[in-house]
Amino acid sequence: MKIVNVLCAGILGFMMAGCGASPEKLCNDAITNSCAKLIECKFSTMSQADCEANAKKSTDCTKADTSCPSGKTYSSSNASACVNDFKNVSCADLMAGKIPSSCSTVCQ
Repeated sequence: MKIVNVLCAGILGFMMAGCGASPEKLCNDAITNSCAKLIECKFSTMSQADCEANAKKSTDCTKADTSCPSGKTYSSSNASACVNDFKNVSCADLMAGKIPSSCSTVCQ
């Protein structure tokens, strides 16, 4: 369960900011993609629906925003890339705690 918490905190934290679509849609897409990857990599035995419901208990996508730390600027293209790149991250990289580089550049 630790890997689930790390991924949810790390990936969703970077992807909760908005993009060309609404911030809420991007957040929901992030949850969907994260759960799919967790199940694919066998880091979770939950169903897709249960994983998403569990993630939404701690992540309120209706309050997603584009705020970045002081001195940083939000990049909508990198936020969108992060959501898409996460689909292709390898299970080995996730196990090692590596995330797509686009996810670490949402706020520049």
